[in-house]
Amino acid sequence: GEGTADGSMPVLKGEIHMLDTWANGDALYFEGVQFDGANGTYGFPIQKKNGGAADNIQISSIIFKNCVITGYSKGLIYEWSKTMTIGELTWDSCDINNINSDGSGGGDVIDFRGASTVGKLNLVNNTIYQGMRTFIRIDAGTWGDIKVENNTLMNLCFVDNANNAGIFGI
Repeated sequence: GEGTADGSMPVLKGEIHMLDTWANGDALYFEGVQFDGANGTYGFPIQKKNGGAADNIQISSIIFKNCVITGYSKGLIYEWSKTMTIGELTWDSCDINNINSDGSGGGDVIDFRGASTVGKLNLVNNTIYQGMRTFIRIDAGTWGDIKVENNTLMNLCFVDNANNAGIFGI
């Protein structure tokens, strides 16, 4: 997206659902966009909607750069225990805040529970604050490089329950 002269970004309010009709190999790239979960009305900016029927959806990359992601009730991405293959998953220079901010909505932020494959996970130069249960939850699958570098974190993973694995639940 392209911001206005006063720095305002285009706003996407809601969720992006990867449906069973997803064209394998496609990429998603977002730059300079604000994702708004409407104070918890929406769960994730992007998800494999409720598992769907399709397994092994192929995505070359999902990249968020210079984005603001705020107000979601659960997390940033969830594959609903259906397999996916993602070449690269990146958040770069993003402001990520108020994700499950009161601890009541679940809230594993990067949440992969199925036998998915991710070639690279990059979390670089982000400011991440207020909320979340487990920040990165990986229950199964094959993962390549995981790079977490130059991020500022504040008031994360404070949910007091047995599902909270802290910053990394790998």
